[in-house]
Amino acid sequence: MSRDYAAGLKKTELEDGAYYKGTCRNATEARWHAASNQFFHWRNKFGRHFVEAIKHYEDEQNFDVFNALEKMAIPSESIPFPPKVGDVVKVKHLEFPGEYRVREVFGAHVDLENIDGCFNIGNIEISGDS
Repeated sequence: MSRDYAAGLKKTELEDGAYYKGTCRNATEARWHAASNQFFHWRNKFGRHFVEAIKHYEDEQNFDVFNALEKMAIPSESIPFPPKVGDVVKVKHLEFPGEYRVREVFGAHVDLENIDGCFNIGNIEISGDS
């Protein structure tokens, strides 16, 4: 099946940190993150609300992509960017109080020092002292 993205914005037209209206399988709004060369958007699945990373159509020919159609002034919900390795973050779950240093970042997920498992960036807050 061929995909036609002629109406979509090219990567050279995207602004780092800007929000865009567009289309993909699971969202109509996304935020461009130039450093990781992808969009981030909120997704709801099986009662969970989390951030997901998705590629631009210029970088992906086999899987779903976000086709940005126009820049938005105000999104319906703020979309966080991933922290950097070494940043200190707080997990938004009561069972994991305290602050943790980011060990690894992959897409919309982070691996934290001294805690098992990985966390979606929608479930953490970046501390001010990182």
